[in-house]
Amino acid sequence: MDKIKLDDIAKNTPFKVPDNYFEQLSADILERKSGLNQKSAWVWTPAMKLALASTFVLMITLTIVLRINFNSPDKFDEFLADVSTEDIVAYLASSDLNEFELLEAIDDETMLDFEIEDDFMQDLEIDDESLDDIFQDYGITDELLEI
Repeated sequence: MDKIKLDDIAKNTPFKVPDNYFEQLSADILERKSGLNQKSAWVWTPAMKLALASTFVLMITLTIVLRINFNSPDKFDEFLADVSTEDIVAYLASSDLNEFELLEAIDDETMLDFEIEDDFMQDLEIDDESLDDIFQDYGITDELLEI
């Protein structure tokens, strides 16, 4: 077997790097990173445009129809009449609403229609000392009462 002498092998490399490759490499990387060279993967075909337009028209139509049908006060009153008082009380008990938020939701006209029964306060027996304690607990002073 013949021995290969390293001195006989040519000192040139079989691969060549293009001219100015390394000088241009950082600029090419930055250009690709910034997205200037990227092409959009989304193609807007006429069928896609038609589907998008028809979906938009359908959404607008449904919104208009639903607003007309369900925003009338008569429909709301009919729907609310079907809900039992027990269900409403159970819902309010399970929700995070407090009495202040409920009172904010009631309009003035509804409050004027609300009638308090005459015997509502007859069963309450509060003496002056208890009333003063309540006023003190809630920070009500004599100046506020005179207004």
